[in-house]
Amino acid sequence: MRWGWLFLVLVLILQYRIWFDDSGVLATWKIQEQVSVKQEENKVLETRNEWLRKDVVNLQTTNDVVEEKAREDLGLIQKDESFYLFVDEK
Repeated sequence: MRWGWLFLVLVLILQYRIWFDDSGVLATWKIQEQVSVKQEENKVLETRNEWLRKDVVNLQTTNDVVEEKAREDLGLIQKDESFYLFVDEK
């Protein structure tokens, strides 16, 4: 009987370590979930980086993109151009 209780306690201790320890099954599942979330975030960031890479190449190779950025972001116009601003009245 004594060996039975000792064996039961030993099994319970081992089961606890397998499931709830820092390197146990539950911790492993949590880490795997975190890894998959980070992989999804990386995919989004890789897409953004690729878009930015293409934008940098365009800025380095053509003046059209620089002109477009100046018009959109700064509101600049070229010489001999007219600028019309339409304002909606409320």
